[in-house]
Parts: sequence; structure tokens; C-alpha cells
Amino acid sequence: MSKRTIRPATRDEGTLFMATLRQTLEHIGDAEWLKDHSPLESIRAFGDGAAESARSPAPPIPSLGIRALDERLQAVWQDWETRPKTGLQALLWSAVRQVKPDKDANYPALLVLTYFQDPRPKQGDLIRQLAVGQSTYYRQLGAAVEALQRVVLSNLQLSLRLESPAARPLIGRDAVLHQVMAALHTGGVVSLIGASGLGKTSLGAALCQAWSNVSPSDNRQSKIENRKFFWLTFRPGLTDNLHHVIFALAFFLHQRRASDLWLHLTTRPQDLGPGKAMAMIRKSLDDLKHQPPLFCFDEADLLLPDELDDSGEHQQLRAFLEEFAESPRNGAPLLFIGQRLLIEPERGRVFTLERFTAPEVHALFEQANVALDATTCQAVLSYTRGNPLLAQLLITLHQLGEPVLDEPSRLASSASLDWFIARLRRHLSPREQDLLDAMCVFDSPAPAGLWRKRTRPLDRLIQLGLVRRDAPDLLSLLPAVREALYRQLPGGVREGLHASAAQACAEQGAFTLAAHHYTLGQQPEMAIWTWHAHRDEEVRQGQAQTALRIFTSPGFAALAGAQDRRALALIVADLCHLLGKHDDGLSALDAAQWPHNRPASSRMRELRAKLLAMRGDVDAALANYRAGLDALPDRHKPILLRVEMGRQTLFRARDAAAAKAQAILARHDVEVLLGDIEREAGHLDAAAVHYLAALDVAHDSEDPVRLAKINEVLGILEARRLNVDAAQRYLAEAGAHYSAYGNAVCAVGMTNSNKAFAYLMAGRYADAIAPAQQAIAFFEALQLPYDLSINQANLAEAYANLGDAEQAEAHARRALAHEEAAVHAQCLYVLGHARRLQGRFEEAERLCKDAIANAEATGDQWARAYAQRTLGEVYRDWGKREAARAAFERAHEAFVHLGLHADAARVEDTNPL
Repeated sequence: MSKRTIRPATRDEGTLFMATLRQTLEHIGDAEWLKDHSPLESIRAFGDGAAESARSPAPPIPSLGIRALDERLQAVWQDWETRPKTGLQALLWSAVRQVKPDKDANYPALLVLTYFQDPRPKQGDLIRQLAVGQSTYYRQLGAAVEALQRVVLSNLQLSLRLESPAARPLIGRDAVLHQVMAALHTGGVVSLIGASGLGKTSLGAALCQAWSNVSPSDNRQSKIENRKFFWLTFRPGLTDNLHHVIFALAFFLHQRRASDLWLHLTTRPQDLGPGKAMAMIRKSLDDLKHQPPLFCFDEADLLLPDELDDSGEHQQLRAFLEEFAESPRNGAPLLFIGQRLLIEPERGRVFTLERFTAPEVHALFEQANVALDATTCQAVLSYTRGNPLLAQLLITLHQLGEPVLDEPSRLASSASLDWFIARLRRHLSPREQDLLDAMCVFDSPAPAGLWRKRTRPLDRLIQLGLVRRDAPDLLSLLPAVREALYRQLPGGVREGLHASAAQACAEQGAFTLAAHHYTLGQQPEMAIWTWHAHRDEEVRQGQAQTALRIFTSPGFAALAGAQDRRALALIVADLCHLLGKHDDGLSALDAAQWPHNRPASSRMRELRAKLLAMRGDVDAALANYRAGLDALPDRHKPILLRVEMGRQTLFRARDAAAAKAQAILARHDVEVLLGDIEREAGHLDAAAVHYLAALDVAHDSEDPVRLAKINEVLGILEARRLNVDAAQRYLAEAGAHYSAYGNAVCAVGMTNSNKAFAYLMAGRYADAIAPAQQAIAFFEALQLPYDLSINQANLAEAYANLGDAEQAEAHARRALAHEEAAVHAQCLYVLGHARRLQGRFEEAERLCKDAIANAEATGDQWARAYAQRTLGEVYRDWGKREAARAAFERAHEAFVHLGLHADAARVEDTNPL
């Protein structure tokens, strides 16, 4: 089994993005592999997000204090600083440069040594050079990759990536182009309107190019640095809300070095209303008055009310845009593009794009090398009603062999877009049709890399003009063609394509867009958990209002799972709290069922209290805070109780000293809770940071109870990290504190139990015997069967690993006699171990399988992992190679899942198969 195997990400680990990042790092030096296989190669924002960080001063080369490794680090670092890099390599190298070292490990150094050396080192060799335990190395590496993920997502800002429509040669639009440009140069508000398919967006793109004075031949980075225009296309459910527009404007102005609004949004978003945002935009535009930007809003008529309804969100956004149009902008013009007018126009500032006349039709066909006589040209003009899009599709049909132009009589009546699409499908191969269908579910330009293995059909569709390459890494369909194709998709096919699009978005870090596609793909559960894992990043990028619309759409009405419904309610309520919609948030919480004593229920109470307080119902809010405390598990209650007590003491009794004392104790309990969370997730090194902080607070408080408990927790943690000497020191300190306040059970019995556990974890089985025996003697005297059985089982395991089958069986039988379910699976696999030592393989196999079944029934994943490893050893010694291989693989997977990377490595190192 290879140590470089990348296991799939689980729901608890995050998302597909984390698995994609790990896999990409495994091949970071192989540009060809990245181009052909990494989904991250398709991310369009390399220049937008990574460029600024890449231009930042180079950080110091990390140091580990180990001469040989530091010399290697310097060489690798310098190589990657100076070598030519692909866009993806530059993105990830830039992110590595920004990762901060942790208290427990130098994350940048660990990432460079593990992934960026060429050739890649064997991880076993690297672990020995680092002089750390295997478990420590794997845990630190996982934390380093998580830190890198945060930097990558922060750099990319994928949910805020700015649009940049590609400019293309125009036919018959020179006059209107110059007229609109002249109007824009006066700094006013200009409207460009016209029917669908007339080329409004193409004209707008040409205007932006002219405004920025950027040549089409300039490279992408140059365009980003010199771009002086802001472009936003309103898309239903995604970009047509005020929250998104303000964030997008702030991000654009930030890139132009006018960062006031952006800094406010990233630090105090709750204090920013539309009025303050507009004032800050005006201030930024004043700073940019010497090079005023052009602001373009495409598909602006989407915000207009229909005959029966007017969205409240659209009303809010229209009001904001109207204020923007009326306010001083220091020469920065506005361009609204759509089929209808959005705001009241000024005289002479509305430009209507007209249909083609015969000369334009003739020029379009001539550009495509298709000859037209006057009669046929007039027939085409009548047939397409002068619509450039339909004329272009007619050219495409002609290139495909459709004899329409050869028989002008067939052009007698007007054609519809659906007719053109149907005729086109007759001439396209199944692969070309599938590609068009896959692309039409994306209502914005899609990453070209999604279809990197479909080069031939893609090239043909581009040649036919049905697909456009907006940038080297972006593809799109004409909006009207996309909409027509989408309408024609059968329901089941449409859902499947949206699900595929969602997975692609999740792999690339566009999590709100992934949730949107999962919802349309009839997979609301995936939308919930994908977005939930990255909700903080998405909210920081202005996606709160977009997400709220997604998660309150009809697609979530029929969720079957109670856990999913609770997660949905928490997401919606949290977003409502952020957006000030207290009644909607309360309604969302009321729609789910909340069992007592569940973490989700206490979170529900907290959110309900916040929403009630926002509404002004303070008494009901306090009642929900109290109910939330009752719903918490016992370990959570002291924290919130102390915080509440501190608040009451400060604001009611005005006793600051007493309030501070409560806050200090609450801080200790918070650090312990955070450590518990990290430990349960398998993040042992991160847990240690929180536990050590709690230890510092406990020393300050001079509380012997807290000092005893936190030392015991640290001792057990260090045992799991295989730092046995540190574990023994902490456990001895815990015993002393327990003894100081008279807790003999913990001072003697539990301390020795934990010492035995620490030695077992480290593989020092002979050393585990004495403390286990002392604990057994103590608990026998007190007649405590539970603690007695645990120590007898540990003693049995120690003897089994020392090869003493007789003693192992004797102590395992004694432990089983107490009938404590907690040790049943452990004793069974220890007995299986003993039978293997005796060569009684059939009995050993049965006992190990019984242990696995028992562990699965009780949810004891720890015992299950060791039982699987013991079963593998039985099959190996028995000569059943394939069965052994399967058992060892299951054991390895279980150990990795538990964060027991040292045991996972032992499975590989001791498994010869």
C-alpha cells in the first residue's frame, strides 16, 4: 500500500476542494499532470487573486534549526522563487509564501519539504530527518495543508471574481460605438438598449476595451492591472441582490487601490448600510478622479418588476443604483445594458441598438467567406428579421451543409431561435451535442479545463461559432443560444448536468455557485453540507444574500433527513441574522424539530435569542439563552454560564473585578472546549495549543481542580501523540494536584491507568505492566468494576504484544467477567492475538471477526481498527495473502480516519504484502 495514496475527503473534513488541493500538491512539480488532471488548473482568477500577493515582498526563508534540512529548504525555496511556473504553480507557490508558521510547527517549511522538493522525498526519510513522531508529522502536515487552503481561497476570492467580457470585432456598430463613448466621456449615465441577439454585450465589451485603452493582444495580467472598468451581469438568484453588488464594487475599488469600503466590509460588515456604502464609494471615486473608472451593469432590465410581482430585493437594488446614478461620481460614468430601460434616462443618453440592414448582413456573410447575391441577402434579412445572432446561426447552418441559402425560396417566412437550434442538432455529433448541453447549465463563462479531454468536439464548436473562448481558461455560449438549449433539456438530463456542474464548482472553491447547481440538480443535501463547510469564507465574500435566496428556494421543501432539515434551518437563521431579517430567521427555526441535549439544539437557542433580541424582545431572548444552557452537554454549560454571570456582574452589580474573574475562568473552559473539538476531529496538535493555553489560565487561577484536570487531559493527548515522556510528566503533575485536594481515586487509580495507556500507545509494553497492575490493585480494593476491567484489558494487551499468550488470555478473561461493554471488543481481539501466537488460526479468525462485529455494533472505531490489524496479522501468519491484504487495508483506513497515523504507518511498515 502506497503511503502517497490520497483518500477521498469526508463530509467532516471539508469539501471536494480540500481533496483536490491535496492531490494537486502531490503533483505540484509536474506541469503536464496539472494541466491534464488538476481541477484547479481551470480556476480563472489566477491573475486576479494571486497577482497582488505575488508582487508582495518575499518573506524570509523558513528555518527548522536543523542544518541539513535548512540548507535543503534554502535551495528548494530559491529554486521555486526563480523557476518558470505555470499559473497554477504560481498560485500555490504564492500561497505557500503567505502561510504563517504555527506555534507547534513551521507550516511553510513542512509544505516545501514534503511537496516541493524534486524529486519528492520518501515521507519516512523526512520524518526521521525532522526527528518527530509519525503521528506528529502527519497531523502537522494536515494542519499545514488546511492553512494553505485558507490562504488559497482568500487569494482567489472566487465568489468575487470580476467579470471581463471579451471584446470581438464588430460589424456595423462603429457609429453607435463612437456616440456612446462620447457620452460616457462626459461622466454621465448612459443606457444601451435593444432586443435579444443584437450584440449589446459585445458592444459593451468593446466600450470597456476602448475605455481602458487595452489592446486585445495584451496579456491577461496586463489587462487586470490596467483595467479601468467594472462589469457586472445581473443573473437571477446569483448576482441580482444588493449585498453582492456592494461587495463586488468594494472589491473592484480595492483593486484600484481605493480600499476604504473593502476594509470596512472585511472588518465591520454589520455596521455598513447602503447609505454608508454609497458615501464610501463616492469617497473612493474622488480618490480616482484623475483616472475615473467606467461602471457597466449588463442585463439591467432583470431588476424591473414583471406584471404581477416585484421582488423586494430588486426594489432595494434599484434604489441603490438610482442613488448611484444621481450622486456625484467625479467623472466615472455608468452604463446600463438591457432590453428595457432600468432608470429614468437623461436626454440624449439612451442609445438603441438597431437590427441589421442589408449592408450589415452582407458584411457579416462576407466576413465568413459566404457569398450572397442581392436577392439572397434580402431573403436572409427578411428571414432573420435583421437579428445578427440569427444571421450568424444561418451562416453556421450553411457551413454544416444545410442548403437553405442555396434555395432562397426556403427563406420565405421568419425563423425562430428554437428552429435554428433544432436544425443545428441534426448536424452535430452526439459528443458535440453533449458538450453544448453540459455548457448550457452554466449561465456565466465556465472554466475551459472542465472539458480538457474533449478537445476535438470543443474545437469544432468554437470553429462553428457556437462556443466562444472568452479567455484562455474560459468558455461561454451566446446568452440567447444558452437559454434556448437549456429550455430544450429534458428534466432528468438537466438535473444531472447541474449536479456535475456543482461538483466542478466545489472542486474549484466556488461554494455558493456549487450550492446553486446542487439545488437545481435536485441534490439539496449536498448544497447544504458543501456550503456549510465554507460558510465563513462565502459570507466574507458577500454571498450571504445570494445564499439565503438559494436555501429558501422551493428545492429545499422536501428534505427527508431530520439532520439535514436542522442544518438548513441553522444556515437560514444565521444568514437572516446577518441580513437583519429576524422574523424570517425565527420562522426557519420553527420549521425544524430540535431534540433535547443536542449541540444543534443549543445553537438553535442561541440563534433564536439573537433574532429575538434584534426584534427587541429581550425577555424572550434571555429565556432562550437559558433554555440553550439546559440543552447543552454538561461540558458546555460552565462556559456560557460563566460568561452570562460575568455580564450580569459587570452591568448589573458593576463589579468589574468579579466579572473579570468569571471571564478568566470562562476563557479556561473555552480553551478546553476548543481543544476537545480539535481532539475529537483528530487534530491533536491543534488541540494541544488550546490545552496549553488552558493550562496557563489554570496556573493563573491557582485552581487545583482545573490544574489537575488539564494536566490529565494533556497527558492523555501526549500519549496519543506518542510523546510518552511528556505524557508521564503531565500525568504525574495531575496526580499531585488530585492528591492536593483529596481526590484519591484520580490521584492513584486514574493516574496509573493513564500512565499504562501512554506506554501502550508508544509501544513500550513492558513499561505499561507496572502502572496497570497498580491501578488494578487500587480499583479492586474500591470494587470499581468499570475502571478495573479497563486496566485488566490494557494489561492483557500489553502481555499479548510481549508474546505472552497465557498472561494475555488470563487478564482478558478477567476483564470480560465484569461484563463491561466498553472493553468487550478489545478483549476479543486480544484473545485473537493470543490464539495467533499459539498457531490456532481458525479460533483467532473467529475471535477477531467477533471483535470487529462488536466494535461496529457499539460504535467503537478505536477497537475496530486494532481488531482489523490483528485479523490481518492472523491471515498473514496463516498464509492467506489476499485476505491479509484486505484486512490490513481496512485497518490502515481506520487508523488514518482516527488520526492514528503512527499505527497506520506501522501497518504499512510491518505488512510485507
